[in-house]
Amino acid sequence: MNKPRVFIVEDELIFAYELKEMLERNGYEVVKLLKRGKDTIKAAEEFKPDIILMDIQLKGEIDGITTMEMIRRDKEMPVIYLTGNNYLEDSERLTQTKPVAVITKPIAIKRLLAVMNGYFTGR
Repeated sequence: MNKPRVFIVEDELIFAYELKEMLERNGYEVVKLLKRGKDTIKAAEEFKPDIILMDIQLKGEIDGITTMEMIRRDKEMPVIYLTGNNYLEDSERLTQTKPVAVITKPIAIKRLLAVMNGYFTGR
């Protein structure tokens, strides 16, 4: 069986690399580390990841929710949002992108793995 292909979209690079290492140790293939929404939109079309781990607040012109809205115009793509902030003001927009889950930072690694494993087992 192929390893699930993951994008990590996170503007805090130390956190992104730690997350990448942890996912790879647990059987996932991290195909891209990205920090801007526009770069993610282009890369999603090219690399077609199985799931995106998306920080809601990104550096650059567009946030994580807008990024997913734009990606999902062309293709259904699962997303797990990672957020350090209270996202209630964006809850309607967030819900429209149909996330697999929303996980607050600091990330509970066991919870993230349980959500991801559950998603891939249930497909």
